[in-house]
Amino acid sequence: MPRAYLRLDPEFYERKALDQKYPPGAVAAYIGCLCLAETQPKRGRFRDRRVLAVLLGSLGRWIPYLVEHGDLIEQEKLPRLYVDGWDEWQEGDWKVAERIARVRARTHRLTVMVTPDVTVPVTVDDTVGDTAPRLAEAVGGKRMAQDISGGGEPSNGSPRPKVKIPTQVEIDRLLRFANSKDQQIAKDAREKLARLGVTA
Repeated sequence: MPRAYLRLDPEFYERKALDQKYPPGAVAAYIGCLCLAETQPKRGRFRDRRVLAVLLGSLGRWIPYLVEHGDLIEQEKLPRLYVDGWDEWQEGDWKVAERIARVRARTHRLTVMVTPDVTVPVTVDDTVGDTAPRLAEAVGGKRMAQDISGGGEPSNGSPRPKVKIPTQVEIDRLLRFANSKDQQIAKDAREKLARLGVTA
């Protein structure tokens, strides 16, 4: 049975429609996704794009836009589409302070892709330069770590980890957070941008 209400970030309209310049159809489609996600067998998740497109009707054409902008996350296993932030905002019996701490912790994490099926979460405190060898050792042993760090013999074709570079959308998000009214969020965002070589 669906709940009587959903939680929505009070800055949603300002962030999506004004700052990120989402078209009105994309905003409506996203709100539709939030409402429809509550009624799914596994809340916050849709079986796939086709099911969501049928549920959204004519607004289904905005699904690729929402995926591209990180509002819907595609996953390998079923259900394939996850509404980003659903678990932090909608699930659990959390007090406001606990929920905000969960949202902030999720927002401040970056994920480094090692291979298509292995992801290792790292914080922005980790740098690409020293993370890649540690990740390579975790996945492929010391030999691969030496290859990544420049030490040892060439790997003769052994797979090398792929490090995910932050997208422009992620950088834009950090730039918005750098101007946040919350001093801690702004400070964290400015530090992350500095580590990426971007000035706020």
